[in-house]
Amino acid sequence: MHSDDLIGSWRLEGVELVEDDVSAGPPPFGGNPEGILHYLPDRRMAVIIQQPDRPPIEGGRRGGSDAEWRSAARSFTAYAGSWTLEPGRVIHHVEFNNFPNDVGVDYVRIARIEGDVLHLETPPDLPADQRPMRLVWRRFAA
Repeated sequence: MHSDDLIGSWRLEGVELVEDDVSAGPPPFGGNPEGILHYLPDRRMAVIIQQPDRPPIEGGRRGGSDAEWRSAARSFTAYAGSWTLEPGRVIHHVEFNNFPNDVGVDYVRIARIEGDVLHLETPPDLPADQRPMRLVWRRFAA
């Protein structure tokens, strides 16, 4: 895979957990998330993933209960930064993240492309608080 193979916009088609342990809880974002991933030629990247059909927060941006805001935060993720490519993997160097603990962290993804489909998988040696996943992205048509 070359850098030019990644450049462009990708729509999330699916996420699956690598583990088979059902006691680990439901799949992220309700099991059928929506998302977009951008790889730019200047080696910048951004990703947004959300659970579909998220309910609106009553009262708008200045209203809503703590429970509504917690639900909104848990059903959405976004981060951006730079990226580098190594044989068989892409590394996202996180500069902005809705989860502040990961600013400055590198997200390593095992990567392969088959036609217009990009497969990204978290490596097996994740910290204990993370769940190993496979994400499938399809390139947006030009």
